[in-house]
Amino acid sequence: MTFAGKILVIVIMAMSLVFLGISTVSLTTARDWKAEIARQSKANQEFQTQLTTAQADLQNFQGRLAAAQKEHAGATKAIDGGIAALKADDQKDRNAIDEAQKTLQKHQGDAKTALEDTKGKNEDIIKLRQEVEAVNEQARKFRVRQEELDAEIVNIRRMLDAAKTNSSQIHQSH
Repeated sequence: MTFAGKILVIVIMAMSLVFLGISTVSLTTARDWKAEIARQSKANQEFQTQLTTAQADLQNFQGRLAAAQKEHAGATKAIDGGIAALKADDQKDRNAIDEAQKTLQKHQGDAKTALEDTKGKNEDIIKLRQEVEAVNEQARKFRVRQEELDAEIVNIRRMLDAAKTNSSQIHQSH
């Protein structure tokens, strides 16, 4: 055989080994496509069943969501109404507090004025009491002096009577 024939035999033998490997891999990893299709169809049917169930659940949840939203809207209206009423009451109470504070400030001003007037009147009363005490003291002194003067008048009258008596006795004795 010639050299070219030997190379050709080696190439054919190498190619046969490659094809043997490919066929072996193909045989060992080969699938039964009918069984695979049946298995995929069964899995598809299971997924389709799950999808149908999920869609039914979704519709059920959407219905419950709509009912819950309506219920929430109704409850929200009641709560909003209560909040509005509470806000109105709060505002009314704040206005009442403001009015009460204004009235209190007015009364405090009036009380302060009355207190100042009372202090002034108390000072006037104290001054008047001092004047009354001074007048009473002076009146007492005048009474004492009047009593002294009355006593002197009595003594002078006695002396006058005695002088008249003496004078008439002297006139009679002469």
